[in-house]
Amino acid sequence: MFRILVCFCMVAYLFINPVQAQETYDIEACNYADNQAAQIAWTARGGSDPVTLSIENIPDGSPALSFLCDLPRLSERAYWDRNINMDLSRFDRIAFWIKVIGAQQAVRQCSLHFRSGSGWYTANQNIGFGLPMQGWQHVILNRADFVAEGTPTSWSSID
Repeated sequence: MFRILVCFCMVAYLFINPVQAQETYDIEACNYADNQAAQIAWTARGGSDPVTLSIENIPDGSPALSFLCDLPRLSERAYWDRNINMDLSRFDRIAFWIKVIGAQQAVRQCSLHFRSGSGWYTANQNIGFGLPMQGWQHVILNRADFVAEGTPTSWSSID
């Protein structure tokens, strides 16, 4: 069993030039009053354990969420959904913090999906989104690196 601490203090960035972000959009700030509020926002799927507030903050002091992956107990995978409505079409990059506590080698793949209509935009470790061996990792993904699965509507209709 291991725990992934993730801060979906997840932010979308619009970059005008490669050095300076000109606009940001908070996708998930992890500002929940308690575990129950976080669990209302994040639905555990496929037998995954409910999300909880992390006792540890990300390096900048912002709150984080904890996703427990009890893999021997799960039949297929651990995953969670959060329904949102947002327009990410203006943004070039998605950034978040991630930290693994426990047996990192037990995870075959880690991925991030944005649903849009009847399809998904997916990023995984094949484009540089792997799990860190130790400590916090700040992951920045280019939107162009996401792969379409099914027939997603557009980045303007993320749900």
